Amino acid sequence: MPESSNVVLITGASSGMGAATAVRLARDGARVMLAARRRERLEQVAEQVRRAGGQARVCVTDVAVLADVQNLVHQTLEAFGRLDVVFNNAGLMRVAPIEKLSHQDIEQMIRVNFLGAAWVLKETVPILKQQNSGLIINVSSVLGGRKTRATAWIYAGTKWAVTAMNEGLREELVGTRVRVCALQPGVVDTELFETFEVHPRQYANISTPIQPGEVAELIAFIVRQPWHFNINEVMFRPTEQTI
Repeated sequence: MPESSNVVLITGASSGMGAATAVRLARDGARVMLAARRRERLEQVAEQVRRAGGQARVCVTDVAVLADVQNLVHQTLEAFGRLDVVFNNAGLMRVAPIEKLSHQDIEQMIRVNFLGAAWVLKETVPILKQQNSGLIINVSSVLGGRKTRATAWIYAGTKWAVTAMNEGLREELVGTRVRVCALQPGVVDTELFETFEVHPRQYANISTPIQPGEVAELIAFIVRQPWHFNINEVMFRPTEQTI
């Protein structure tokens, strides 16, 4: 039998960790709002969620557009009547020497990774506070949440900001039953690296990167914890990863 019927909002849900988490939580009976820019991919994930035993709705969303985020939250409440878990997962990564990094690359990373994440929090935190229950999982990174490297420092800056937001929000929500967690992944085998000339698993000499489904199992564990047990940060890497 499903463990719960949590309402889960997932950004960046069309692939990778977002899609895998949606399907995994569906096995526990979750009702999932899937948000990303690619409708066709979202519909495919929605069908996988339904086959896994959950319910799914799709909302085409660019988190860099405030009106899209506001519509996403409205559609979630209209469809399901409440909100239990926010997986603040949308992100993009551009890594290059500064001369090769375009102004658009810089702006997009800031708008999606930082501003988009902040807008999702701005629109969802008041709902969770009013309910006096809920879980927020923000995706930071080892590269940014803990480390930085040449050619990756703008991306790292946006992810460092997510870690800072997570900790400040955790403190602000003390006294409520709303939990806040930051994930800080190392190399996970997702589309995030498709634009790279050399995949990180190659230059880091990683033969076995973490798979999205493995991250989804971790998230399912975090979701299952009781309200008084707040897992604030989780940093994880492939065993072979050096940085």
